[in-house]
Amino acid sequence: MKFEFTVPPMFTYDYVSNCLNASIRYRLLDISPVIQSTEFRILFDKFTAPLILYNPAILTNVDCNAFIISHLYAIGYNHYMRKIQKISILPCISLAVFITLTVGVLLKAKFIQQFDNFGQQLIQHYDHKHNWFFTAITSIGNVSWSAIILITFSLWLIYHHFYRETLFIGFNVIVFAGLSNQIVKNIITRPRPTPHLVPASGFSFPSGHAMVSVLLYGSLIIILHRHLKSNWQRRVASCLLLGLIILIPISRVYVNVHYPSDILAGMAIAYTMLYISQQLFFNNKGVPDDSLK
Repeated sequence: MKFEFTVPPMFTYDYVSNCLNASIRYRLLDISPVIQSTEFRILFDKFTAPLILYNPAILTNVDCNAFIISHLYAIGYNHYMRKIQKISILPCISLAVFITLTVGVLLKAKFIQQFDNFGQQLIQHYDHKHNWFFTAITSIGNVSWSAIILITFSLWLIYHHFYRETLFIGFNVIVFAGLSNQIVKNIITRPRPTPHLVPASGFSFPSGHAMVSVLLYGSLIIILHRHLKSNWQRRVASCLLLGLIILIPISRVYVNVHYPSDILAGMAIAYTMLYISQQLFFNNKGVPDDSLK
């Protein structure tokens, strides 16, 4: 007997796309109640209408990101979450960016290649006389220099009995920037670009230097904001450390050991980790923490 199978109407391409599009719109409306007004709703409809044209796989990824953002944002108002009283939207967006880039790299999506090509042309359109500068900057993010900075600053914190701050910066650098980065790299297994201006080994995605720069120097910014009394000292320290947070990731693209998407993904997930760590270690400890808000 011949067996024939017909696809139910609910599983057709257009039906799935319509369902996912409706789900995404619902998530976004849930995140931003201001869109409920008539004026914003018209603009919102125009913005989300083209989503129906995308592949269901892409729509599924967008829907998952919107789901994560909407639920993490809602958690901030849950009275059971006393450690994290309010979830900022920026860490949620950073997490969504990381997830999007990860899925794009795994699927070898065209937008990843376009983004990488644009970033490489923008950063690597350089005069080779500047090689020494970016080579020096990228070395600051190496394991040896990062370890020296971490140990030196940790000893200073211990000397002044700032034990919570010591655990904070150590956890961020060792667990988040070190261990988690290696786990993700060995899952994604993305090869590095070639040729290199400096020696590099291992996989490319996400950038370990980008994660270290955000988590190490971002932790220093938070700690110094808690303990420096002078506003001008805070500003000077923040500007110097932010300069390293920006320059170290850029240098990795310059020396051609990372793609721009590696850098963006590393910085995005590192920012989310830094925010979570700040809330867990310092929130409700008697000192206002507004460094990341």
